[in-house]
Amino acid sequence: MLVDFTLWTYLFLLAAGILSTLVALLKPSMDSLKKAAALGLFLAVFDFVFENAGAAAGLWYSQGAPIYLMAVPIQVFFIALFAGSAFHLVLPARKDALYMLSTSLLIAVIGTGIEAMLLDASLLHYIGGWTSTNALLSYWATFLLMHIANLKMHGHRVLHEDGETNGSKARTSSTSGVSGKKKRR
Repeated sequence: MLVDFTLWTYLFLLAAGILSTLVALLKPSMDSLKKAAALGLFLAVFDFVFENAGAAAGLWYSQGAPIYLMAVPIQVFFIALFAGSAFHLVLPARKDALYMLSTSLLIAVIGTGIEAMLLDASLLHYIGGWTSTNALLSYWATFLLMHIANLKMHGHRVLHEDGETNGSKARTSSTSGVSGKKKRR
């Protein structure tokens, strides 16, 4: 058999199917697709470094994949690429702490649940004291970072208490082009 159809392959196909369905349904602009790909690549590279660092530190290991990128199943790199791209297409960049915390928690719970399936299938093994709680907190922090990267990609800056961003007055967002009216979401 050329490719063993393990849970790794199923998750890869699921991620590809979700992303391609979002593109077909949402019909994003080329600019949005480029930003989605950039955010997806950011997550894929971040995850690649994180996964390999954890494996090197003796916190986990994976098995059952046809090809590995160092310690990471190749499917994981593409799952992260597709997931990061889908994140951009589905979750708008919003400077809203509750929105960022809650959507990151939702993604963290889903990611931890998927890891539980991988653990049950003996394709992922936690060692060295790593637990599902650690995974949940890591996913949560990672997707908070994704929100910050998405905001930066859209040109948002974090406001200081005095209403200035790095020494310049913050611009007011408007939908009608009339200055002074804030855009409501």
